[in-house]
Amino acid sequence: MSVIALTAFILGIYGYNRAKARRAAAEGQVVASKSIFQVYKDAWVSTNDKAAEIQHALEDNERLRNENANLRVKIENLQFENQKKEASSITTEAGKKIANEAGSKVARTLASVSYQPPANLLPSQLYTLGVTYFKAHEDEKAGVIFSFLTGLEDNSAFRNARNFVMTGVAWYRLNNYEMADHYFDLALQQPDDSENVRYQAQARLWRSLIAQHAGKKTEAQYWLKDLLDHHPHSREAAWVNSGAQEAERATASND
Repeated sequence: MSVIALTAFILGIYGYNRAKARRAAAEGQVVASKSIFQVYKDAWVSTNDKAAEIQHALEDNERLRNENANLRVKIENLQFENQKKEASSITTEAGKKIANEAGSKVARTLASVSYQPPANLLPSQLYTLGVTYFKAHEDEKAGVIFSFLTGLEDNSAFRNARNFVMTGVAWYRLNNYEMADHYFDLALQQPDDSENVRYQAQARLWRSLIAQHAGKKTEAQYWLKDLLDHHPHSREAAWVNSGAQEAERATASND
């Protein structure tokens, strides 16, 4: 074989191998491109699937929250209806009890008053309403509500000196001194503990004022002395002592 032929043969093999290599590289790039595209495609699909799952979870959570809110409203409505029935039952039974006490001054007085406590309130709610009326000097409403609450047979929570005094003050403001004195007397019948004693001092002073109003000076002095004996350091005792000193000064100046 000549040198020229050998050279041509070698160059042909070299060219063939280079072309083959270029084809292989190109095919590799295409394969690689397809692989990268598939990765992104798979990631996109996976992301969309996860987003859809999250959206479904959020929708389920919102649905459950709405269902819980509706259920809570239903329960609260049911509780309110039960409270109304309970309150109405308490009011009705207590009203019957008071009405049956035909001989009592409380029954006679309440029967003569047009105002009736709301039948749809529980005792605790009715008490709040009574305090509101008392502070606003709507004394007839306050007196009726407090008389009703302190007269509850199966609920002693309101039978304390403070509430008896407020009841008495409400009736005193209405010039119903008999009712007022009755409740001040009930206040003094309570135990002499720390919760009651300060209001019992007020009850003694109010009873003195009632006696003074009725022209019973001896009885009025009795309650003032009783106040000083039982509550010598009270604010009410200080008022009495101050008034007595002023009276003594006035008497001395007249002399």
